[in-house]
Amino acid sequence: MLMMNTLGSSKSSNKFEIDEIINRFLISVSEREKFLGVLALLMKIQVEMGKKHSENQERLVQEGVNRIEEAVKSSSSLLGAFYEHMKIVLQQKKTDNL
Repeated sequence: MLMMNTLGSSKSSNKFEIDEIINRFLISVSEREKFLGVLALLMKIQVEMGKKHSENQERLVQEGVNRIEEAVKSSSSLLGAFYEHMKIVLQQKKTDNL
């Protein structure tokens, strides 16, 4: 029982750490770090889209997209890279559903 509680809190802690790292990357002045933040958040979006449909799934995906767009709005190259990768994620999701 104690082990299960430890694993649960560890998973929660790791999720917080990952979100914190993504946030640091997204607010960085470095284009390279912002790109890494975009890719990491895009992976989270892809994982969320891969789950069974839930009521808050669409909201979580939309929040992720909004965070990325806000973080890279001043960089057309990063915004373009995001949309290109998002297109691939959506195509894979469509293929998986067939």
